[in-house]
Amino acid sequence: MTDDTTAILRRLDAVERSQTDQASSISAIVNESNRLERLLESRTPSEDTMKWLTGLRDQEVETLEALGQMGEEQRALLFDAIDLTKSIRRTGRAAKWLLVGLLGIFVFTNMLSEQILKFWNLIQGAPR
Repeated sequence: MTDDTTAILRRLDAVERSQTDQASSISAIVNESNRLERLLESRTPSEDTMKWLTGLRDQEVETLEALGQMGEEQRALLFDAIDLTKSIRRTGRAAKWLLVGLLGIFVFTNMLSEQILKFWNLIQGAPR
């Protein structure tokens, strides 16, 4: 073999390797695009989720965006504040009904004592 033949064979070998590399690169790109497509299909929301999302008002969307932008610590503080507010409202309602109940008991005992006194006076003043 001459030097020209060896050079041609080396050149052909380089071309074959280049084509093999290109084919493997194309194969890798196709595999990656298939993986991304499957990932996107798994991330597609269900019909119920889409109905819920389309039913949101502008203010609700802004709230969800603000929650998404908050850090984990800020979100935890916000939810703790909401829980505290619920507890205070619950305690306020309980205190209100406790006062209403105590007032009712006071009025009831007052009226009952009046009726007992009237009955006692009726018994005391009855002819013998």
